[in-house]
Amino acid sequence: MLSLGTEVTLEIDIDPEDRYGRTLAYVILADGWMVNEELLRDGVAVVSVYPPNVQHIERIRGASEEAQLEHTSPARQNRVSR
Repeated sequence: MLSLGTEVTLEIDIDPEDRYGRTLAYVILADGWMVNEELLRDGVAVVSVYPPNVQHIERIRGASEEAQLEHTSPARQNRVSR
């Protein structure tokens, strides 16, 4: 997905950390490509919402829904079963 050394921007919403001290951020490339969104589309991530951090919630949920449709579609099932 990303090459070693790729520069990214961590976009912080309202709260920079969750209650366990983990950084909550959107990972953005210079061209606006959001890594979080692509991980969801690829089916290797799940949506976790940490209100009040909801700046990109529609975009994130949309990517998750696309992945769910893709992974359950008959075309996808045929590719997987080969």
